[in-house]
Amino acid sequence: LPSHPAPHICLSRLAARLDHEKVNTPSHTGHPLAGRRQVRLTDLDGMPLVVPPAGRAHRRALDRALLDAGVAWQVAAEVDGSDLLVHLTSLGLGATVVNGCVPAPAGVSAVPIRDLPAVRYWSACRHERLPLVRDLFDELSRP
Repeated sequence: LPSHPAPHICLSRLAARLDHEKVNTPSHTGHPLAGRRQVRLTDLDGMPLVVPPAGRAHRRALDRALLDAGVAWQVAAEVDGSDLLVHLTSLGLGATVVNGCVPAPAGVSAVPIRDLPAVRYWSACRHERLPLVRDLFDELSRP
């Protein structure tokens, strides 16, 4: 789908871009990355990471990005869900990589990763349902 905020018809479905978020690396406040303004993927080299299970889309994207950047890393823990990734990070198990819309709890510093693209969020519905969701799409599409 094109990356513009206006809703459009595509294959008899209506789609609207909702938002885009930077990708962050939350880490415990005592972690070497905590408190930095931004990091690069290479800053994660050699670090234990809390990651999604192998085979998940998030994990595949992370594996590919780290491989492309030449980053050597180790699994500190594998858990499913951004809330659990950040929770284990808050316990000091290691850093993680999540979308910028994931809130950082107390004791966790979320630092943007400079060399990862923003994540775009979309919502879609069937054209015949448009009257039911147009106001919602309009509200969610506002910058």
